Amino acid sequence: MIKSFAWAKVLGVAAATLLLTGCIGQQLQVASGTAAKGSEFSQYMYDEYLRLSTDEYKEADYEDSDAFAMRAIASAGGKPPAPEMVKARMIPSHMVGELAGARRVLAELLDAGGRDKAPVQAALAQAGFDCWLQEQEENIQPKHIEECKYQYTTYVKALKRALAPKKMKKKAKKAAFKQVAVTDAKPMRKRTFANFTVYFAFNSDVIDEKSLNVLDKAARAIAEINAKTVTVSGYTDRAGSAAYNDGLAKRRGDNVAAALEDASIVSLGKKIKKKVFGEKSNKVLTADGVREKRNRRVKIEIRR
Repeated sequence: MIKSFAWAKVLGVAAATLLLTGCIGQQLQVASGTAAKGSEFSQYMYDEYLRLSTDEYKEADYEDSDAFAMRAIASAGGKPPAPEMVKARMIPSHMVGELAGARRVLAELLDAGGRDKAPVQAALAQAGFDCWLQEQEENIQPKHIEECKYQYTTYVKALKRALAPKKMKKKAKKAAFKQVAVTDAKPMRKRTFANFTVYFAFNSDVIDEKSLNVLDKAARAIAEINAKTVTVSGYTDRAGSAAYNDGLAKRRGDNVAAALEDASIVSLGKKIKKKVFGEKSNKVLTADGVREKRNRRVKIEIRR
């Protein structure tokens, strides 16, 4: 639950007025009908804050839903807010230091060009932090706290890698690839294509550790095949509306594409082609509204 003085400080007096006059729980609808514009980072922040607002609304936490919705609206207008200040929330004393340090690291990465150079990773890291902060204030859902913290940690690491000097990074990866190629060399027919699948938790676009291993294999295959095209297709199961699932599938595909670019020893650039299927063309046919883990996926098709 965000306090009214924090609304005034972070989002302006207008947001504080909305809270104090009792218009609680109405901003998600406004945010949902707002068209996002501005930079890639702004648009990804809009998507993430809208998702967080929706999650809180479903839990009947209307004040935090409004808080995230207002951040979504600001992002849609091309003016995404900074990561929320730790002092804006009533955080358990034993967690203040860790969260303050986490925010400082994130702010430094954003100010170092993260918003422009790696908008997907930057937006996911910021959303993860703000989610972590909100859940830590509530301090009643350990699983949610860990999920948000994991998102922050995962994408801060990805953001650091994305901001590393490109030439040195690619050179190091090429050297490692050559060493493995010599060590593991086997007489075999050269591949001309490869397919990989990354799976996701329910209502999540976060890439877990197991999927990062899949992406490393895919990146190696791209180099081995000397791929001309890498098609990344996002899917969801049929729980939720078709419109929401289209957005979720897009975020999943964007995250996988960004992670592939980061893991690859060659620049992918225009080789990557993105497709969004949402809840259409499911791997496992189900009735509408049914959760199915095998349908929550991103398919990677590598072709020479």
